[in-house]
Amino acid sequence: MTKVRHVLTDLFEELALTFGGLSFVYEIPDDAIWSFIQSADALRRRAFRRLDGTETPSLGRDWDPHPAIQEFLLKIRKEGNEVMPLE
Repeated sequence: MTKVRHVLTDLFEELALTFGGLSFVYEIPDDAIWSFIQSADALRRRAFRRLDGTETPSLGRDWDPHPAIQEFLLKIRKEGNEVMPLE
């Protein structure tokens, strides 16, 4: 496994553990936890497909993210020098 794959695997493990901590502190419904983890797993698989060059284009989204999520997306896009609209 390449270094990038190790970093991504570690990142998704930390993401799952972070969400697990939040679900311990806050009353997050069980179905929301399952939904989040299923989404995280889909993102993980997509990231690995991108590394392999087998990713197909995404269909986009038809909803506006929460303001905290919008702020985070703008921050990471600016830091990555890829300022992209939030559509």
